[in-house]
Amino acid sequence: MHWDFQHIFMYPPISGSTINSVFLSPEFRIIEYALIASILIIGTIYFTLKSEKFPDALRKAVITAFFTSGMFYAIYADTGWSQWMVTDVKHYWGLSTEEKLEKMDGDIYKFAMQAKNKISDDYQIYTTNEYMYYRIQYYLLPLIKRNHAPYLVVIDDDEALYDANKRVLTRGQTVIPDVEPVCVFAKNAYVLKRR
Repeated sequence: MHWDFQHIFMYPPISGSTINSVFLSPEFRIIEYALIASILIIGTIYFTLKSEKFPDALRKAVITAFFTSGMFYAIYADTGWSQWMVTDVKHYWGLSTEEKLEKMDGDIYKFAMQAKNKISDDYQIYTTNEYMYYRIQYYLLPLIKRNHAPYLVVIDDDEALYDANKRVLTRGQTVIPDVEPVCVFAKNAYVLKRR
């Protein structure tokens, strides 16, 4: 592992929009484990010297170690969240909801809004990009995603091929005949409709 002390209290820029994008560096984890171990050892010695029996001294040291390490992590996390909040305010202050979504997702948002204007019934999504799958599904609400729907939303799919001459969508072993485009945003972002 490449050791870098900067990562202990350095936060990267926001890479997503949820807590799932939290970065917890290996260096910080090692420091956290070292803190637990050192407090456990020093605490056990301290409480033993204060005339405690070893099991009682160890129990108190364990409680102290985990409480202290929990507080250390809470301070670390709160520092990160406050930095992320400042970054969010700088990037999104004064923008409308639509402007924020467009700034966050760019072409995904623009495509979804065009697709939503053309789709009047249930749809099926074809993509190999998990993020786009969930974002498109979110933007197309309240429309319902289901299999064998009349509309086919294709975005950033490495497997899907549409033959405009034959009006056929092919995706691996799946062949969907007699479909026509209703919205073409880009080469890899379009909506088809079953006839």
